[in-house]
Amino acid sequence: MKYRSPCALPAAVFLMTLGACQSAGTSAQPVEFASTGIPSIRSEIAAAPGEFWRDIKGTFTSKHNLFLLGGAFAAAEAADALGFADGIHEEIQSEREVDLGQTLNDTLQGAGDGAFLVAVALGFWGYGHASGNVRTHEVGSRAIAALAATGLITQVIKTIVPEKRPNGGNGSFPSGHSSMAFAFADTMRRSYGWKVGVPLYIIASGVALQRLDASYHELEDVVVGAALGLAVSRTVHLRRGEEEQAVLSIGPYVNDASGAVGLSVSLQF
Repeated sequence: MKYRSPCALPAAVFLMTLGACQSAGTSAQPVEFASTGIPSIRSEIAAAPGEFWRDIKGTFTSKHNLFLLGGAFAAAEAADALGFADGIHEEIQSEREVDLGQTLNDTLQGAGDGAFLVAVALGFWGYGHASGNVRTHEVGSRAIAALAATGLITQVIKTIVPEKRPNGGNGSFPSGHSSMAFAFADTMRRSYGWKVGVPLYIIASGVALQRLDASYHELEDVVVGAALGLAVSRTVHLRRGEEEQAVLSIGPYVNDASGAVGLSVSLQF
């Protein structure tokens, strides 16, 4: 399946996403961007290489990110060892009688395409520059940063870990479509809140399922790809002044009444 609408679909998604973001307002608890004005294009280009390197480095020096990536890989490996991964793949394949059509398959494949998502992000960035809208410009800038870092990391891992695809092709691990789709969805969620984020997470999940359905990837490829996109997006936003929105706490657990001991894990959003 090939994505056949490289211009029209990015423009349509940009306009729909922008409209949804504007209508979401501040009720969805979006990130507050500092109103320091929009930097010149020249200064942004000059700063880009350094920011790009620091985003990549920050992704792998964060304990939170390493826990997320390691947990995703371990969970996918456990699912494979227990036979759940094969069961999921067979279940997806068995649902072909509920065929939603070639158009939807092509749309989901296109929705995770790196060039498509970068085009949407550039739309935000360019519109922000042209209109003087600081928020829209910053969202576009962060989306471009997240997608660029995610794309490079994904390709490097594919080169280091040359896994075969289920259909016989190369570059299976991790799923680039999944990593890019989740990086974009998480950027929009952090920028505009859950009203925008939830629909985009659903679309990103659809992209991952489409990659399984089309036999481009195994379960671990899309799970780790999704985790990678989330980790990079988190790094990009925290490096640019966003406060941590989720706090993971792990510690010993002791129940004095029953004498039970164990490990306590909690996640605060």
